[in-house]
Amino acid sequence: MGSAMAGALARGGVRVVATVAGRSARTERLVSAAAAIELLPGLRAVVREAEVVLSIVPPEAASSVATDIGRVAVEVGASPLLADLNAISP
Repeated sequence: MGSAMAGALARGGVRVVATVAGRSARTERLVSAAAAIELLPGLRAVVREAEVVLSIVPPEAASSVATDIGRVAVEVGASPLLADLNAISP
């Protein structure tokens, strides 16, 4: 879901950054295959570089991910807009 969103944004001319650190091999393959996505080494780099962070995770992970992003934003002195887009299968 996230790689499809990233691809759509990139096709629209948006610079898309992401990390696959800590993600599954499947996710790494999907993101790596999308040439328009700029892979960064970790969450710190993503939060530092992004003006908007799209969190596309299952609802049960949303709070933890938002907390991690907020903590990292404070650590790196960044203040990106965070959008929680919960990944839910229809």
